[in-house]
Amino acid sequence: MSVLSGCQRNPAAEEGQLTVRFPEAKTEVPKAPLKSSSNSESEEQQKFSSSPSASKWSLSDPSLPDQFNCFALTVEAEDIEAPRNSCARLDATTISRPQFIFGGFPAGSTQTLKVPSGENRKFSLIGFKTDSISNCVNFRNLSNGFPSQQFSAPVILSTTSADLTPGVETNLTLSIPETLSNAEKFEDCSPTAFSRGATSTPITESFTLVGVSPAAGDISGGTSLQIVGTGFTSATTAVIGGLSCESMVVTPTLITCTTPAHVEALVDIVVTRGIETATLTNAFTYSSLPMVTAVDAIIAESSGAARLTVTLSKPADQNVQFSYTSLPGTATAADFISLSGSLAIPAGTLTATIVIPITDDSLDENSENFSVVLSGLTANAIFAGSSAQVTITDNDPPPTLQLTSSSSQDITESAGVVTFGIGLSAASGLDASVNFTVSGTATAGGGDHNLAAGTVTISAGSTAANYYFNVIDDAALESMETIIVTLNSSTNSALGGATTHTINLSDNEVPTAALASVPGNPSSITTLAIDVGGAEVSQYQYGINPGSNCSGVTYGSFVSATVNITDNISGLGDGNYTICVLAKSISNVIQTAPTTHTWQKDTTAPTASLTNTPAAVTNVPGLNVDVQGTEVVNYRYKISSTNDCSSASGYGSSISETVNITDTLSDGPHYLCVLGADLLGNEQAYGSATFISWSLDQVPPNAPSGLALNSPSTSPNCRISRILCHPIS
Repeated sequence: MSVLSGCQRNPAAEEGQLTVRFPEAKTEVPKAPLKSSSNSESEEQQKFSSSPSASKWSLSDPSLPDQFNCFALTVEAEDIEAPRNSCARLDATTISRPQFIFGGFPAGSTQTLKVPSGENRKFSLIGFKTDSISNCVNFRNLSNGFPSQQFSAPVILSTTSADLTPGVETNLTLSIPETLSNAEKFEDCSPTAFSRGATSTPITESFTLVGVSPAAGDISGGTSLQIVGTGFTSATTAVIGGLSCESMVVTPTLITCTTPAHVEALVDIVVTRGIETATLTNAFTYSSLPMVTAVDAIIAESSGAARLTVTLSKPADQNVQFSYTSLPGTATAADFISLSGSLAIPAGTLTATIVIPITDDSLDENSENFSVVLSGLTANAIFAGSSAQVTITDNDPPPTLQLTSSSSQDITESAGVVTFGIGLSAASGLDASVNFTVSGTATAGGGDHNLAAGTVTISAGSTAANYYFNVIDDAALESMETIIVTLNSSTNSALGGATTHTINLSDNEVPTAALASVPGNPSSITTLAIDVGGAEVSQYQYGINPGSNCSGVTYGSFVSATVNITDNISGLGDGNYTICVLAKSISNVIQTAPTTHTWQKDTTAPTASLTNTPAAVTNVPGLNVDVQGTEVVNYRYKISSTNDCSSASGYGSSISETVNITDTLSDGPHYLCVLGADLLGNEQAYGSATFISWSLDQVPPNAPSGLALNSPSTSPNCRISRILCHPIS
């Protein structure tokens, strides 16, 4: 049973990419058909006929599944926005409504197809038979419908459904049935404007022949033959001199088989894959003479010499003589001593040995080879294999590899080019390489540097190599950052010693201190609690200067930026002050112009003044006193019958100076105490409160009994007071 299979990989945003290998085809039609199903003859004739369709198809239909040699793949789905086609039998019965078609693809080929991603994609494998592989390939260039000339009718061999999700591998398997009893043959699809599926360059493995070994064999047959090439499949066959090679074993690049008997002749080797053929012309000699073959040899570098055996297929009546020459391959004059000479296989014997000295060096290296070529053979034998390869296997261990740079280095971002080195414990005959990763706090990709994970290679024969990258001198203020290089895997070497290197990258920009929690302006605070920060600020020094600048300021020692400025400035009088701060970076770069903050220290309380106050003696109970005063913005007050302004008891909450003191009082003496406060909260002391006092008298006196009221102008014995007449004593 042949199988069509594939998997989704590397999809685009809206496409699933399928790699599909199409089934093999057999070049010879089996003599006996496969067992048919239980369907009735009439049903079989409706679904599948072995004769050409009546209307258009020029080739008769295959009778067995393995006879299809050209394929197409159709795709349909409900959510694909593409026109649907109605694919119907000869009787116009619809059997499929696909939107995309991919093809044609020769049997045994591998293709990459791009299919719209989504759920429930229905895939149908369509089979054809054609008499030319070019016809199959040209099907891709047809703009409409299916081809008819030189094709059999299209047959739906298998159908399956699958979900294709971008980024997720999806396995797809379409099996070829063992019989065609349930195969669906259709005449054509209409309308014929298929959406041709996007198909990348086919990745069909090319079908080629490279050579054959040995080049000669006995006429009795039985020679084990190796045919080297590409694109071989399980359906590949080989013919030697017109006869099938026997006991074939096929891999994609090698056919091993046994030659059949043949008369003496120089013959062709013909290899067939499906409907493709390739020929090695005059590639094999059938002969009755003894066959001379040089046998490949594998020897250890420490063996001292290569002993190459030359064999005869059967004894000769006379000596078989030949010449030989050694030729370099990957092994050179440093690995072996090149020799030329003559040698004979004595009559009645089957072997002779060529000895070539080998050099045992100390380099770790791959297995190397050189060849020995035979020539000048006497006429009583024939070459079956006139050359052999000698492979020298190495016996030296790989060297160790490590970082040669120190475990760490300190640089500034103005360094530009930075390097780290690796080294080998000994020179090697191979390129030694090591992969490394990059980590650390510095930003890669052009932020702080351009170093990315990569590979360092030490060329064969060398013991060291450097790797270069750049650090970026940007304008940003940054703290010290790290670039960490870690060796993690090596080739042709073993990791040993130092495998991690740390690069400390410091900024070269001048730092600027940033101040937080500074005094307001003005401010009444007497203890500072200023936080000093800023990018890359490691330390700072500061001084406090009278006035609004830093001229003549005296700075203290540098302290850690983790320590706040906490000076007690209660000893400083009121006035303007400036704090001056110079920052130092971790790279010891010191700020040139100080960061400053100027404020007015104001700890003096204002004095409230009162207007619209009552007279010393009044009979007006209502109070509406206006509180004023320089810098007075708020005040507190209390009204009592005694002079107790210096006592904190009785004062109310703070009131805006825009609000007057209003109250209605009863008769008697009164004291109003007011404490003015400024914007900073400086408030008059209780002992110096602003106050007024007055007496409220709203009760009239009683006149004496028998006293007559006379007008002031006629009564000399009374005076007017508060509109009452009092006797004059």
